[in-house]
Amino acid sequence: MKKMFVSCVAAILFASANAWAQSSIAQWTFETVANTNGFIFSPGANTSPGTIQADNGLNYSGSVASGLHATAATYSTPAGDLDPTIAALAPGASGPGLPGSSAANASPSVHSFSANNWSVGDYWSFTTSTLGYTGVSISFDQAGSATGPANFGLSYSINSGAFTSFATYSVLLSAWNTTTVQPSSLAFAGGGAFDNANSITFRLIDLNTTSINGGTVASGGTDRVDNFTVVGVVPEPTSLALAGLGGLSALLALRRKS
Repeated sequence: MKKMFVSCVAAILFASANAWAQSSIAQWTFETVANTNGFIFSPGANTSPGTIQADNGLNYSGSVASGLHATAATYSTPAGDLDPTIAALAPGASGPGLPGSSAANASPSVHSFSANNWSVGDYWSFTTSTLGYTGVSISFDQAGSATGPANFGLSYSINSGAFTSFATYSVLLSAWNTTTVQPSSLAFAGGGAFDNANSITFRLIDLNTTSINGGTVASGGTDRVDNFTVVGVVPEPTSLALAGLGGLSALLALRRKS
């Protein structure tokens, strides 16, 4: 009786784990150069540079990254970062339309997303859809030069509504070199706030004039971001049905034995 019970519980837990596997919804590693076609690297003051499509994730299509600066900034795609922690968030193959997040640790990481001329209120933005997903969280790598901005805020907007402040954080001095993992990883669990949104935009906003070296942000100071990854879970109907049938069969078997 006990062996039967343990076996049935194990089967139910295994099926449930598969049914609720975490997936990469959208991920930007900036390694697909074609995604920058049409992007304006010197757009001028308070002018959108355009967008860069996500390279990976189930909702990569229609998921875009951008930014906005009050003064004339120059955007670029310098050396990126490797991040095994982000890579391990979602199992499975990684790529456009695929559920895995392993591309965050694919060496060499040749590109990231960088800009200079930071003013208070300037930001990076990342837009995707989390419709049907729960437990949504975001993770990314962010760092800067010595005279780049040190302090940022994370805000989000649901379906083009008003932005809600979610968290504040500080970034480290960049030592990104395409092949070595650096301590620049940041992660924020939404606690339900990011779930099931037809459209959600995340902004990483420069909060003040303090630079990474403790001085004042300079016009040439840069900030860069890489491996921005949105993950969540969604039940697979087939797996859930199997889990339910397995549980029912187990209970019936135990009842017959008793």
